[in-house]
Amino acid sequence: MCKGVKESKKISAEFKKLAKNIYKKGLSIVKKDCGTKQTKTKEECKNIKIQIKYFKKLLHNYNDEKQIKKKQKFVLETCKKQFCNEGCKGTIFEDGLANKLPKSMIEKYKNNQNTKKLLINQRKKNFGNKKSVLKDNFFEGIKTKEVKKHKKEGAISGCFRI
Repeated sequence: MCKGVKESKKISAEFKKLAKNIYKKGLSIVKKDCGTKQTKTKEECKNIKIQIKYFKKLLHNYNDEKQIKKKQKFVLETCKKQFCNEGCKGTIFEDGLANKLPKSMIEKYKNNQNTKKLLINQRKKNFGNKKSVLKDNFFEGIKTKEVKKHKKEGAISGCFRI
């Protein structure tokens, strides 16, 4: 199931293609509509130029091997945490009291009180008065059809909410 790197490469290639097209389109608009015969307002031209800079940087990151490996690692770790995580350890779906985060999450967000509050509120919504929202290592809110599909693909857990 956790074949996130392969998926990440595919998504990266598609996104890179999209970013490249938007970048080229932006450049042509600037040349055509923001040049000497300016048909766009100064504000529109300014916004287009900002977007061009953003997509240029984005394209640079997609060509940077370190950035690509970082993204792939992130996708793989996220995939493992969602689909290869018995008991959903280290997520808001881990068993326990609704108004208390798991220890690993407390440690992870110890310097970010706002995020901790947000996660506790989400946990309260998911748990209600229960101590567990897992059914056979899958979040009980996931449709049976989806659970079967993920299990067929090799997942041992479903630690996410759709």
